[in-house]
Amino acid sequence: MRKRVIFTVFMLILLLIELTSAFFINLSSSVPAGIYARKFWGGINQGDYVVYKPSGEARILGLERGYFESEKTMFLKKAALVGSGSYYIDPETRCFWIDDCYAGQSMQNDSKGRILPFCPGHHVIASDELLPVGTAAMSFDGRYTGPIKINEVLFAAVPVLLFDD
Repeated sequence: MRKRVIFTVFMLILLLIELTSAFFINLSSSVPAGIYARKFWGGINQGDYVVYKPSGEARILGLERGYFESEKTMFLKKAALVGSGSYYIDPETRCFWIDDCYAGQSMQNDSKGRILPFCPGHHVIASDELLPVGTAAMSFDGRYTGPIKINEVLFAAVPVLLFDD
C-alpha cells in the first residue's frame, strides 16, 4: 500500500511539473541532472541556466545524430554570455575562451567519432544574444552552434534538486 501512495504522489508531482511549466527535469549530462524551477524574477543573467529549443542547423544536426529525440526537446544550458562579451576558439588547439578566461575545449568529434561543427576565431555577442554552454566537456552547445537570440529562451531556471554529486 505504501509503495502505491509513493508512486501516486510521484506521478502527481510529475503531472504538476508538466502542466505548470514551472519546473524542468533535466536528465542529460550537459549540466547536472535534476529538477530546475522556472525563475520568475530578474531576467536572464550571465551564469543563469536557460531553457530553449534548439533551432536552425543545431536542431537539424541534433535530430540527425540522435543528440535529442524530438522537435519538442528543450535544452538546458548555462548562459555563458548575455547581451555582450566575446568568445574565442583557437584554430590550432581548440581551446575555448570566454571573455579571455579559459572555459574548456571545443572537441573535434562527438562520443561516436563524428566530426563536430567548428567555427574557430573571435566571436562577439550582440546585445540580443546569449551564448549557451553546458558544464560537461561533451555538451552540444554554443561552442558548436554559436549564440542564440535571447528571445528564443523559454525561461531561466534555478536548480531545486540535483541528482548528480
